[in-house]
Amino acid sequence: MDIGILGTGRVAQALAPHWLLGGHRVCFGSRDPDTRRAALESSLIQGLGAEAAAGLSWRPVDRCVEGSEIVVVAVPWDAALASLEQLRDGRRRIVIDCINPLRPDLKGKVIDDATSTLRVLQDHFTASDFVKAFNSASSAVMADSHFDQVPSMPICGDNEVARQRVAELVAAAGFEPIDCGDSLAATWLEAVTLLTIRMAIQNRWKGDCAVKWERRESR
Repeated sequence: MDIGILGTGRVAQALAPHWLLGGHRVCFGSRDPDTRRAALESSLIQGLGAEAAAGLSWRPVDRCVEGSEIVVVAVPWDAALASLEQLRDGRRRIVIDCINPLRPDLKGKVIDDATSTLRVLQDHFTASDFVKAFNSASSAVMADSHFDQVPSMPICGDNEVARQRVAELVAAAGFEPIDCGDSLAATWLEAVTLLTIRMAIQNRWKGDCAVKWERRESR
């Protein structure tokens, strides 16, 4: 699978090695790919092995989107719309929205509380199938998701097949994917993330916390 990750920050760096080890090809999309490659590539491929490392590439944002089946949006919200302009080529892709549009003071979102970044993006780029995922854990947990139990990663989106494919990538990153249904749930997933961050700050957990939803068989 050809996966394009827009952004080269902590979330992007945390997710890419999991997918490379799973045999996927990963392209980082950046405004300055040569500089970011020089700064990051050696640390990213450390321990991956030659075959997995060979699946990594670096391209300008538009070319990264153009060559990808699945596009991961791991940029700040104010850069997201511009980064996805290549989606207007009409080709159908799966787009994973990792964004949390939170205010700096963590007292709410920078967008209307009644909507989500997922719904805003899919209204702009109607040819693609959007799925919300990887917004409810810190980059530290994405890089190393080992806990006593497998942490949960809720996902949502309007296309069931797209959700299933994203669920496979969630599992490859070490999480239990939980299907939350259509895009309406994205607003609530952003709220769950805000709550998780506030709990982590209040209890001094730093980034070493994750959500786990348990279930049991009916009695």
